[in-house]
Amino acid sequence: MTSKYEVLAGHLRDSPGTSLQMKFSEVEGVVGPLPASARKHREWWSNNDSHTHARNGWLAAGWKTKNVDMAAQQLTFMRGPSAMRSLNGPLGPSGGLRSTQAIHEDDTQRGAQIEHRAGGTANLLEILRAVERYVDGEIVETELGRVIRRFWGRTD
Repeated sequence: MTSKYEVLAGHLRDSPGTSLQMKFSEVEGVVGPLPASARKHREWWSNNDSHTHARNGWLAAGWKTKNVDMAAQQLTFMRGPSAMRSLNGPLGPSGGLRSTQAIHEDDTQRGAQIEHRAGGTANLLEILRAVERYVDGEIVETELGRVIRRFWGRTD
């Protein structure tokens, strides 16, 4: 028997680009009615391959869920591996482009401050991994909070 979420996998494979924002109702237009848990629990949309709907759906197509907004009942599917965003963008306070050296110096200084506050590189890496897992929908906000509280401000 074919999973109805394989239809979603095909839809995503055929979609151009690297991201696709969809309302839950649009997902239902592809797969049919979603279970009530999809509208009640953010975890339903996680990128956890132990969930058959994720494994047979978006993960099978090489996509991940991002920015799941339960209130607005929409999410974004992203093609390929996730990427952490830069801590500092290329625009200055006036909106003009900043020099590469200025960006590098700011990032280096900010990175050192964050690393110190987190209690070292190992702690900071654990926090960043947890944030990435949260963004990917693999953990919930409360679990992310526990990780941050465990490491932030702790020194070894």
